[in-house]
Amino acid sequence: MTAPAAVYTYNRLAQTQKTLEALDRNTLAPETDLYIFNDAYNPAKDGDQQKVDEVRGYLRTFRENSRFRSVTLILAEEHKGLAKSVIGGVDMILEKYDTLIVTEDDLVSHENYLAYMNEALAYYRDDPRIWSISGYSYPLVTMQGRQEVYFTYRGSSWGWATWKDRWQTVDWQMKRFPGLLFRFRELKKLMNAGRDLYIMLRDQKRGIIDSWAVRWVFAQTEHELMTVYPAQTFVHNIGLDGSGTHSGEDGNDSYDSLSAVPYTLRPAVYEPAVLEEFARYYEDPYFHTVQKYK
Repeated sequence: MTAPAAVYTYNRLAQTQKTLEALDRNTLAPETDLYIFNDAYNPAKDGDQQKVDEVRGYLRTFRENSRFRSVTLILAEEHKGLAKSVIGGVDMILEKYDTLIVTEDDLVSHENYLAYMNEALAYYRDDPRIWSISGYSYPLVTMQGRQEVYFTYRGSSWGWATWKDRWQTVDWQMKRFPGLLFRFRELKKLMNAGRDLYIMLRDQKRGIIDSWAVRWVFAQTEHELMTVYPAQTFVHNIGLDGSGTHSGEDGNDSYDSLSAVPYTLRPAVYEPAVLEEFARYYEDPYFHTVQKYK
């Protein structure tokens, strides 16, 4: 059974159009049920209602002309913010399905993105070491010239997929976070996923930020599970231009020049060189001393 797909949108018409048009070109679109979430306007932001209304007008047109097997629009009546929207939406869809592919409104995908995600979901479904599948990939030197997937201890929110049984293990209240600095083995596991995580988790707990993704990764590190990444990315982020709530841009907004993104699925393996290079994307000197703890 093909996994359903969810797209989270808000007030960015141009990015939303590019994201959905790219997904609509996917080879598996005619076999996929698509759920599009749109958050309500923020009354504290001038002009936000008009922007949201423009997006909603486009979404209704897209629904009528899409290649997807079905398109369901979920239009929020009150502003929720991204974290509540994602958590609530994923909860809702996984009441009906066992798997889900999630994309936000600033991610342009390759035409085989959904095919890769579905194949990986099936391949790793029964592997208890795997937490999620990523459609995005970092340009790692250690993966140049290779096409097999690689594995890290940190998931990505730039196009991802998971299973109901993994999602349902997350403690969104982060009850085990207090005192983490003094539980060195657990802190070490967190640092293996990125030295920036502790600060973000602390800020989440204090209410300074509101991120579903940092809590998702925290749960992943608690279980010491891996995320599967393709050697070459299936996704480009077009929201890093200052237009997003939490985001800039990787310089690409289409896959017009790419005929294929090769990949080979394989059993999970621990590759220290890959993990070390991956972790450098999240370096924070504040946590260098943590490395002495075993």
